[in-house]
Amino acid sequence: MVTSTQRRVVLLLLIIVFIGLFLRFNDLSSESIWVDEAFTYHYTTLGWNELFDILIYNDVHPPLFYILENSFTSVFGTAEFMMRFVPMLFGFLSVIMMFLFVKELYGSKVGLVSALFFSLSSVLIYYSQEAKMYSMFMFLFLFSLYFFVKFLKDASTKNALFLILGNGALLYTHVLSYVVITFEIFVYLVIHYVNRVHSIKWFGCRTNIRKFMLLLAGMILLYVPWIPIAFTQISWLLSTILSLKFMYKFGFDGFTYLLWFAIMCTIVFVITVFIVLRKKKVVDYISSCTMSNTVFILIFLGFLIFSVVYHDFLFSNSPLIRYSHFMLPLVYLFFARKMVDLKKLFVVLLFLYLLVSSFVLVQYYTTDIKEQWRETSEFVSADYSDGIMFNTAKHTWWAFNYYYDGTLPQLRLNEVSDKVLIPQFVSDKEMVHLILSHNYETHDFFVHEMSQHTLINVQEFVGITVYTYDINND
Repeated sequence: MVTSTQRRVVLLLLIIVFIGLFLRFNDLSSESIWVDEAFTYHYTTLGWNELFDILIYNDVHPPLFYILENSFTSVFGTAEFMMRFVPMLFGFLSVIMMFLFVKELYGSKVGLVSALFFSLSSVLIYYSQEAKMYSMFMFLFLFSLYFFVKFLKDASTKNALFLILGNGALLYTHVLSYVVITFEIFVYLVIHYVNRVHSIKWFGCRTNIRKFMLLLAGMILLYVPWIPIAFTQISWLLSTILSLKFMYKFGFDGFTYLLWFAIMCTIVFVITVFIVLRKKKVVDYISSCTMSNTVFILIFLGFLIFSVVYHDFLFSNSPLIRYSHFMLPLVYLFFARKMVDLKKLFVVLLFLYLLVSSFVLVQYYTTDIKEQWRETSEFVSADYSDGIMFNTAKHTWWAFNYYYDGTLPQLRLNEVSDKVLIPQFVSDKEMVHLILSHNYETHDFFVHEMSQHTLINVQEFVGITVYTYDINND
């Protein structure tokens, strides 16, 4: 029989889920696709053999998201709304998954507050409106945590199978899954270690190392077909892509040293944890450790102030945000858990969160964030010229041609050495556009190369600059 409390929980959850759905659905197609979404668009135009060839030899991402995206857009088309629909759907489902995960740990009340925080998060809304795999990964991340907690409480075959399936899907979605699964393995072994050394059920969790090893074997078995490909992708990612990005950022080749330093620090940390946990006093201290209300309130207010002051940074496509926003559910879990205990202050803090979230969401929906390739295409189409030159990354060229349906000849300038192509391209032209975006390697090199021609206009768009040259009047 359903009690009045359960009905109230269901009603509140439905309201929170509806809010999350509306916010993720709202303005889904209003902005242009940007650089990373251009990858997705390009991949949706490929056949299965071409897609897997690119993923294996020229990408670092597993295939699951692109399989779903290709299947969906092959039926419904590649309009911005349709390209972003699958991520939006996973973003909406993640609100429900957040509730279930937190409810399993701390009950319905904390689960509802956590789900509300999650539902209103502008950062999570942003990644739910991007045609990439991040919101799908978030859903699978929460799904994995939910069944990991259930497996800790009850190592049944059902919980083990769902955890295997969730982590298997994670592995086929993004390389960050290695971090998630490693974290789960570490937590499980720590709890098992404490249980065995001190003969206690730490945090009420039971461990069965034999079943856990079978669980790991099941995940590996699911991932076996992709392991050789993953090895190639990760090798390329570490040895080439990240090394080059590090060099462009800091001016020297030091990524390998940074990687080894991180590995050594991790090893030292793990060894230290297991050594320290041999002491019963440490285990008892961790079990009884609590944060004072004053410290928590200061942390919470600091989070709100940061959200207001740095909201532009939170909406940016900074790798720091992109690869760390998966920690937000744990932050919201921490906030909700402590706020529920504050009772009288709960309403005040919740009001402040709603106030700040409303302000940040207004900024999000009224500010153009993504690169304006639609606007750039319309500008080029409306302005007379004889040719278009691109000093951009390859995928930004795809973004431009997603919108551009004209017939002007196009020249792509990828490297400094491509300057030799310019004289022949402009020789029979009267006016040309030079489009710059993501030109991190060459910077303004091609602008200087074109300085011999008459610059008649510079048009700025979000993330894009268009230089227009009159070649006839040189």
